[in-house]
Amino acid sequence: MNKKKLFCIVLFTVIFINNIYAEQNKPIITTGKFVMGDKDSKSDAKALAILDAKRMALEQAGTYLTSMSETKNFELTKDEVQSLASGIMSIKVIDEKWTMEGESPVVKVKIQAIVDTKDLDDKIKALKQNKGSVDEHKNIQTEIATLRQELDSLKKEDQSISKPDEKKKYEIYKKRKKAIDRILNVEDIEKARLKEHMIQSSIKPNIQANETKVPLSTNAVNDINRLNHYIRVIRANPNCAECYVGRARAFLKLRVHRKAYNDFKKACELGNSLACKEAEHLGQNRLFMHKNDR
Repeated sequence: MNKKKLFCIVLFTVIFINNIYAEQNKPIITTGKFVMGDKDSKSDAKALAILDAKRMALEQAGTYLTSMSETKNFELTKDEVQSLASGIMSIKVIDEKWTMEGESPVVKVKIQAIVDTKDLDDKIKALKQNKGSVDEHKNIQTEIATLRQELDSLKKEDQSISKPDEKKKYEIYKKRKKAIDRILNVEDIEKARLKEHMIQSSIKPNIQANETKVPLSTNAVNDINRLNHYIRVIRANPNCAECYVGRARAFLKLRVHRKAYNDFKKACELGNSLACKEAEHLGQNRLFMHKNDR
C-alpha cells in the first residue's frame, strides 16, 4: 500500500469519526451576565453569570432535543425535555469579562455547552422510568427563577434608597446574600441529582434491606434510591445544609427516625432554621422514635 493511499484512508477515517462525534455532541455557545450589588463577592457573581449562561444553553438544548425526539417519534413533555437536556449537557467556561455599568461591576461569562446525544434512546427510557426526577428538576428550576427575581427586586430596592442608610442597605445585603447562597446550594443539589440520574438505571440500591429493616417493595426501592441519592450528594457537598434535610426526609419515609433526627440536627448546625425546628420536634418524641423505628 503506497503512502498516498494510506493517507487517504487515515483522512477518511478521521473525517468519519469526527462526523459521528458531531452527530452525538451538539455544541452550544452562550454568554451569561450578572450585575453586582454593593457587597456581592466576585466569586458569587461569576457563579451566577455561569448559571445565566447555562439557563440560555438549556433553552437551546431543549429546542434541539425536541426536534430530535419528534424525528424519532418520542413523546416527551416540555418538562421531560428540560430534565433530559440538563442531564446530558456538560459545560466549560471559555471566556470571562469584567466591565462597569454605571457604578456597578458586571461580569459576563461565555460557556460552551455540549449536548451528548449518544445512546439517547436509553437515556429517554431511563427518564420515563423516573418521573420523580422530572418533577425535582422542575421544582429546582422554579425555585432558582424565583430567587433570581428576588435578587433583582432587592437590587432595585437598594438603588431606590435616596439617602445614605447603612442599616437598611445592610439588611438588603443580608437578604441578597441569603438568596445567592440558596441559589448556589440548590445548583449543587441539581448537579448531584443529574449525575445520579445518569447512572440511576444501572445501579442497585447500596442500602440493604437488613440495614433499613424495610422489605424491598417497589415504593421502598424508590425511597432507598432517593436516600442513596442524598448520600452521594452529601459525600460531594458535606457542608450543604439542604442536603442533610433531604436525606433526613428520606430517612423519615423509611421510618428510620433516629437517623433523620441526626441529619436534621446536622443541618441545624449548618444554619438551616427549618431543620432546627424539625430536630426539636423529633427530639421531643424520642419515645415515638424508639417504638416506631424500623
